[in-house]
Amino acid sequence: FMNTSTSGIRIRRLRLFTPPGADRTYDVDFTVDGQWRPLSIVAGASQTGKTSTIEYILYCLGGSDYPEHEEMVQRIAAVALELEIDGVVHTIERTTTGTPSKFASVWPAALEERASSLETRLTIEPPSDPDSLSQFLLAAFGMGGIKLPLSPSKEDSDTHALSIRDVTR
Repeated sequence: FMNTSTSGIRIRRLRLFTPPGADRTYDVDFTVDGQWRPLSIVAGASQTGKTSTIEYILYCLGGSDYPEHEEMVQRIAAVALELEIDGVVHTIERTTTGTPSKFASVWPAALEERASSLETRLTIEPPSDPDSLSQFLLAAFGMGGIKLPLSPSKEDSDTHALSIRDVTR
């Protein structure tokens, strides 16, 4: 049985890009027959990249850090995540050289079709910015612009905007 619901976010593929000149990519495919899987399990022997895979996915979803293992820092220059957002395939890309990138490039297209699609740059910080990656992703759940009280027990508490980081934990 393949779930074909279109609401929400469905992870399809993760691609790691090497620095210019190396011209190699590393892919993790979460699809079967071109469709997202309702359940994927990341499994393997020790030190094979399971945690790094999850960390790169979280980084593409607005996380503040990417894996900084020595072997990764030297070999990976950028990371892209292909996903379905409300039934539309999108690709999110962030660089992994130097400090974590302050924006994400987003295309309403699959990884291989980015060149023929319009790129949008969304800010990472602050996640409350209406033009942030966080608010873009939360909108897929109908949760964009939600305000949370800083002190829930106080009636007149200040608020902060819900961030995608709040729900990825």
